[in-house]
Amino acid sequence: VEQSWDAAQKGRMPYDIEHRILFNGKVKWVREKADIEFDQQNRVAQGVGTVQDITQRKEAELALKESESYYRSLFNNSLIAIACTGEDFLFQRVNAAFCRLVEYDERELVGKLGIADVTHPDYVDKSKALVTKLLDREMEHFIIEKRYKSKLGKIIDAITYVQAAYGEDRQFIGSTASIMDITELKQAQRELREHKEHLEELIQQRTAELSVVNLSLQKAKELDPEVFTKSGIMVGLGETREEILQVMDDLRAANVDFLTIGQYLQPTIRHATIDRYVTPEEFAEFEKIAYSKGFLKVSSSPFTRS
Repeated sequence: VEQSWDAAQKGRMPYDIEHRILFNGKVKWVREKADIEFDQQNRVAQGVGTVQDITQRKEAELALKESESYYRSLFNNSLIAIACTGEDFLFQRVNAAFCRLVEYDERELVGKLGIADVTHPDYVDKSKALVTKLLDREMEHFIIEKRYKSKLGKIIDAITYVQAAYGEDRQFIGSTASIMDITELKQAQRELREHKEHLEELIQQRTAELSVVNLSLQKAKELDPEVFTKSGIMVGLGETREEILQVMDDLRAANVDFLTIGQYLQPTIRHATIDRYVTPEEFAEFEKIAYSKGFLKVSSSPFTRS
């Protein structure tokens, strides 16, 4: 304050400063402004000044600055890829996650490329149709599951949320896209679907084989009714209780005498995975049910092997 007042008295600069004061035990921001008149000898003749309380403005500016700092931190450090475009749909701002996603440097993107340039060709038309609705104000945001293509040719599956921005005249001025990479999730879903299809094929094969085995057991019984026949079931592969009971009925229809029921264990990672471990109580119940259906001998436990 003293330096500014001294400079103003010497005519080097106007007196117009902002500073803090202590008033009634509280810190206040003020703006001081003064007009100084000089006489013919260039000495201070008189001065007229004002003091304005600008505490609220300063607090608002500080809050805005903190908010902007917080937003920048969220934007730059987010694990979600974020890109902001202008009304020309060219990138204005991109965060580090977005650069990693599309494998471009920030300098290669800002002001030079747009979302369409990194969108997979199969999804360009669909994306443009949605953007047109933003321009026509039919919607202000949308979510789309689409694919992107990186600079190095990598295909990225992603869920994209796009929020439009409009000016005071309600004209479109840009948009912000938040992009979640779901490539690994999609790959896992594809592998799970293929695995399920493979298991269904195996089940169909085993069902056909079981029918043949049941027929063979029935034929053996017809040839010599005194011969004992046996079959076994492995549980814990995702079967239902009803399916287990149905197999028992099918075996009894083929006059099978002995039945074993045991817990399936995965021999190698290439084999079907264990769905669950059947409890000893359930095994005991299956044994009781099997005897009630007419089996002569039943072994049902987690360690039973055929």
